[in-house]
Amino acid sequence: MTQLFNNQNIQFYTILILCCMIMYLPFIGKYIRLLNTVIHEAAHAFVALILRCKVDKINLFSNLEGCTYIYANKFKTTIIALMGYPMSAVAAFGIFALLKYNYANIYIITLCFLLFIALILYIRNAFGIVWIISFLALNIFLLYKGNIKIINFTHRIILRI
Repeated sequence: MTQLFNNQNIQFYTILILCCMIMYLPFIGKYIRLLNTVIHEAAHAFVALILRCKVDKINLFSNLEGCTYIYANKFKTTIIALMGYPMSAVAAFGIFALLKYNYANIYIITLCFLLFIALILYIRNAFGIVWIISFLALNIFLLYKGNIKIINFTHRIILRI
């Protein structure tokens, strides 16, 4: 049985099936998919800061939407608006690279640090605050109690959702 799960093709399809199942669970799927929304909205804020614009706040909503409030001229606003999805894709690529080389701990620590900074500086609505605190708590628990194989497997599932 152990040799069966060491096969990379079987691992891939097992994770893919689990992702498809988890994605449609009523609360868990939405909870996990909100990570992409946070990364997307944080990308808007990051680009705004690079362009020296003021970021007012980030709101996260239970329907998987988010909103980043910025103060910028029309040209900068257009650039900021266009960079949400590409920056999310770059972040996902970086995360998969870290997981591929078994650096899940670095990924989780970095993610927790960035989420904590976003929480302190920008997240302003109650749902966003509760979600980030709960997600931070789960990841810190995973770092504290989990072994590296469990951490890698868990976050591969989360990222594919």
